[in-house]
Amino acid sequence: MEGSLNKLVMDDKGSTLICIWGLCPFSHEDDAARAILTAMNIRRELLKIENTWCNMGISTGEVFSGVVGTSGSRKEFSVLGDYVNLAARIMYWPKKYKQYGKIYVDMQTKREAENFINFNYKDHCEFKGKSISLPIFEPIDPVEESYPCIKKIVGMETFLKIHSNPFLIDKSSEYKKKNAKMIGRDSLLTRVCDDLLDFFDEDNRNQAPYIMAVYGETGSGKTLFARCIYDFVRKRKDMFRDN
Repeated sequence: MEGSLNKLVMDDKGSTLICIWGLCPFSHEDDAARAILTAMNIRRELLKIENTWCNMGISTGEVFSGVVGTSGSRKEFSVLGDYVNLAARIMYWPKKYKQYGKIYVDMQTKREAENFINFNYKDHCEFKGKSISLPIFEPIDPVEESYPCIKKIVGMETFLKIHSNPFLIDKSSEYKKKNAKMIGRDSLLTRVCDDLLDFFDEDNRNQAPYIMAVYGETGSGKTLFARCIYDFVRKRKDMFRDN
């Protein structure tokens, strides 16, 4: 995954492994996803060893990286900053609730990796040094998520990223998917939905699959348009086969 192993720390709290992604010359646009996949691979291997587990916390942001320490052998390369501390506190958070083998990430990591990995919202948590509670997310292992593909029964949620409200900071509020409305494309949306209804007519159920490609510039609303179609299909349960 082209990350960097920074250090292994062993103290009264246990063993802590610090890994970094995004250091030159191994910097990638998908470093957040690479970090999460590496964490999943580590967890998968540790499960093969009896009574062995680890919790992992991942955060994304700008930090200081360079040589620290005094002269001689006391110098070392390290990373320092708020996001390093946040990752450590996310890692320790599940231990308070006696949860083991967990991988949790912050909001920024979710944003940068959500085009590759799906996430479940877990909770809003209060961390030392933060004036507000922060949302914490758990990535879904793609290996586990792809299991339904074996039976060729795959929900659209697996491939369609759902719009959500990233600015929800009230820990007492329920985390819900926020449906956004399409503006200015009502006629096109109606035409596509009518076409879908015609295709799923009783006489057409044995035809070839219905395939639709949505093209557009970045930020033009392609995902939102697909989300509106998904909402329409989900409400029309008569369009699904019984089996």
